[in-house]
Amino acid sequence: MRLDLLHPSATRTTCAYKGVASYWAVPDTATDTTAAGTPTDVAWTYPDPLPDAVPVADMVCFFDERVDIVVDGRRGPRPLTPWS
Repeated sequence: MRLDLLHPSATRTTCAYKGVASYWAVPDTATDTTAAGTPTDVAWTYPDPLPDAVPVADMVCFFDERVDIVVDGRRGPRPLTPWS
């Protein structure tokens, strides 16, 4: 995935174990926004994790519910979860 195709989001969440997560969103277009018109967050990262979570620093995690995952030419299903 090319992160230059995404935009930093204003969304932040906090995990008691990893610290503050920063999010990435798709460009603000009519097809890639929520009902409120805000860009849809599709990935998150911990740029400055807490000491016990340093191994995840700057790794990017994608919401399977919001992106197409293709492995060996096969598109995986999008699970239905609270984040769908």
